[in-house]
Amino acid sequence: MAKAIKLGRGSAADAYDAQHIRMPDERAPSTHKDVLPPKEKYECTKNADCSGTYVCRSNKCVDPCTGVSCAAGKKCSAGSCVSCAAGATDCKCSSPAVANGSGGCIDACSPNRCASATPSCTRTGNGTSYSCSCTASSCGAGKQCSGSSCTNCAVNTQCTCPSGQVANGAGGCMTPGCSGNSDCGAGKQCLNAGTTSASCQNCGANAQCTCPSGYLANGSGGCVKPVCTDNTTCGAGRQCIDPGKYNAKCDPCPSGTQCTCPAGQEADGSGGCKTKTPEVATPISACNPNPCPARTPTCNDEDWSSDRREPGKNYACMCKQPGDMNGSKGSSHKIFSTPSTISSCGPGYGCYTGYCEVCEEGYYGGECGCFGGTVTDGKGGCKPNPNLRYHCDGDVFVANYTFKAGNGVTVYAGDRGGTGCDSAYLRVAQEGTSWVFPGA
Repeated sequence: MAKAIKLGRGSAADAYDAQHIRMPDERAPSTHKDVLPPKEKYECTKNADCSGTYVCRSNKCVDPCTGVSCAAGKKCSAGSCVSCAAGATDCKCSSPAVANGSGGCIDACSPNRCASATPSCTRTGNGTSYSCSCTASSCGAGKQCSGSSCTNCAVNTQCTCPSGQVANGAGGCMTPGCSGNSDCGAGKQCLNAGTTSASCQNCGANAQCTCPSGYLANGSGGCVKPVCTDNTTCGAGRQCIDPGKYNAKCDPCPSGTQCTCPAGQEADGSGGCKTKTPEVATPISACNPNPCPARTPTCNDEDWSSDRREPGKNYACMCKQPGDMNGSKGSSHKIFSTPSTISSCGPGYGCYTGYCEVCEEGYYGGECGCFGGTVTDGKGGCKPNPNLRYHCDGDVFVANYTFKAGNGVTVYAGDRGGTGCDSAYLRVAQEGTSWVFPGA
């Protein structure tokens, strides 16, 4: 600060000295009367003469804000009140408020504009802004304060839930369906106890589970006492089915079995006992199962002669006859078609009194098994029938062929054909309604 120094008149000595003292660059007065009276000096004559923000007033450098009073949030500058910079703390704002930059004061956290879940207000930056954060108890049940924000509690944890409840993982709490078997009752059990998925489920059938001593779970949420644990509980003639299980029962023993009846008795099938029927030995049949081959399929272990039985066996294997279809012998043009049932002995053999015998030569049809224009050869086989004759069907000779005559009567012939069958041929015989001609 420039000092205001004013030089005035002094003592006579001073005046004398002033008159007689000159500066090196002054020229000496020529006479005594040339000495001028001393001039009065000032601190300033203009603002530029003052340093800093001082101004020149009445030739003195003074602070322009002296005596100027500004409202909170403003300050004096060059004698005028101007707004303080935002966040300024030297502008008469009551702490913790700061200047808002608009000529006033602001407390970012008063009033508190934070939500109830994050009620803790913290002034940030230069004090004109704020942030909100949660507290240990502000998030509510089922949520927790993590860092500065609320997050859901982990599922099935106590976390911030009331006693007896667990977090559901979605920001809430719930009471578990059960916390132990005692919550469910006899015959049921608590699965996933104390969790959000806890529930009372039926105990498995026949398990002790939560049933009282001596009882078993019936699988339907109840307990039952087994009717029997062994046969002795049921009495003579009855037996314990599914002993020791919830569905155990006493049923009648099968008729004729010893079961639970005393010695010498047997079950009567109605839950009682009766005198035991003497056992009769069942004869063992040599024909069960049937040991005979297909050619002689009938097994006989009763009516058989020693010369017919199988070597070293007590049974005989006998053939099967074809019923009432008997063979014929002689000269004939008729051809028997193979029936559905023939002797089991095979072609050329006949079944006689249950045994296969070679047929004599010349037999056809029936039990010897030679059909279709063949006859027995006497050696256990069949051969072509040399006595076949031909019929005339229209103008064609046929043999071994079946056709119908004019009156609808079926005539048997074979499968051989010929030509030139007309009225010029001599008809040597007539059988039924068909004329028979010599062989072509």
